[in-house]
Amino acid sequence: MPINAEHLAALGRCIEQERRAGIGLQGAVGIAPNEWAQSVGYVDAPLHLSDELLDRAAVRAFCADEKNRTVDCALVILAWGGRALRMPNRHRVWSARCRWKDTVERLRFGTQTRAEAYRALRALKTDGPQDDLPGLGPSFFTKLIYFMLPAKNGWIMDQWLGKSINLLAGEPIVRLQQGGAPALNNTADDYERFCVYLEQIAGILQLDP
Repeated sequence: MPINAEHLAALGRCIEQERRAGIGLQGAVGIAPNEWAQSVGYVDAPLHLSDELLDRAAVRAFCADEKNRTVDCALVILAWGGRALRMPNRHRVWSARCRWKDTVERLRFGTQTRAEAYRALRALKTDGPQDDLPGLGPSFFTKLIYFMLPAKNGWIMDQWLGKSINLLAGEPIVRLQQGGAPALNNTADDYERFCVYLEQIAGILQLDP
């Protein structure tokens, strides 16, 4: 795949500057899971939901624990990325969990590839009513894949990585909406291409994706 050498070199310099400045991995972000659960009136929320913000490692550990229900794992992921899903969309998405929880269950415990998982999640919007899943699209679907896919090789395709990949490639590998978020017309093949390209860039820079 094409790589813009100038932009790649600039990215490498930024990474090196962060290393020298002692800037580490992304810390805890989003909304505390227990706060998110309370905001949607989730009365069946487990008592051990955290009152603190979580980082990626903590979210992945929660999802890896088979004692935790898949629907609660999805809640924790929603909370981690929670600033993007605002009221009243948050209530509507959670009220419609009966429509998406089985698909997410198959993602977590099945044998799907990352592309197959993306295709199944995208179908929730393209093959059914969309008004009960407002605000959910590729950015959220790929968060579910990132944290739950057993193979641990699905990457988050949000607006930040989407824009960065497009800049490095010099072409629209990720289709973006006018506001910048990945568009719903990104197919499973597009997601696979995005993942492969991200892995290629990470390999050149000797980083984990």
